[in-house]
Amino acid sequence: MGSSASIDLTNLAHSYRSTSNVKLPIKVLATVNEIGTTGVSYIVAIKTNFDPKLSASSLVVKIPTPLNTTNVECKAPNGKAKYVPAENMIVWK
Repeated sequence: MGSSASIDLTNLAHSYRSTSNVKLPIKVLATVNEIGTTGVSYIVAIKTNFDPKLSASSLVVKIPTPLNTTNVECKAPNGKAKYVPAENMIVWK
């Protein structure tokens, strides 16, 4: 999907601090596969830990890409993902 292993969730409206075994509302699962010496494939899944009757709104996931990224193919079954070269990241909404 893009290039880089970290996911920036700083655009979430909330931050969380855990002092005991707390179930966070959102879990991000990422699988990274290197393709040769010049490619990387990412599969990113977002899982929610709240009642299915509820929904999250305005969720944005930012996936940084290396500065030398030249081509990105985004496939998102839900929402929209696009490469933003000026910010060197993939943005999913």
